[in-house]
Amino acid sequence: RNLATYDFVGHMGENFTSDLERFGKTYNMKHVVTESFRLDNPNLEPGRKRQSSNKLTEYYTARTIRRVLEYLSIDYVTLGLPIPQWAEEILQRDEEKLWRSQEQQRTSVP
Repeated sequence: RNLATYDFVGHMGENFTSDLERFGKTYNMKHVVTESFRLDNPNLEPGRKRQSSNKLTEYYTARTIRRVLEYLSIDYVTLGLPIPQWAEEILQRDEEKLWRSQEQQRTSVP
């Protein structure tokens, strides 16, 4: 496996919206992608950065991210794909929360 063998490679990062638009155009599914991901939102000015990662953080939890990464780990490792920053941030917050909880338990034991 390598990236050159794929017809399309998109990333769920900063350019997620652009990748979605490119996917729709490439596979003649522009209408489906636009409707599914609400890319035609009239409240957004052209060129304005969308907050796609904010929507992802509402959907994914640290637990679901771990499951997805476990399932897709072969792709991430083999293709050298970076873990999206929004996913790393959720995992980091979860680790910090766990650490604080454990620290509180240690300090509250008589």
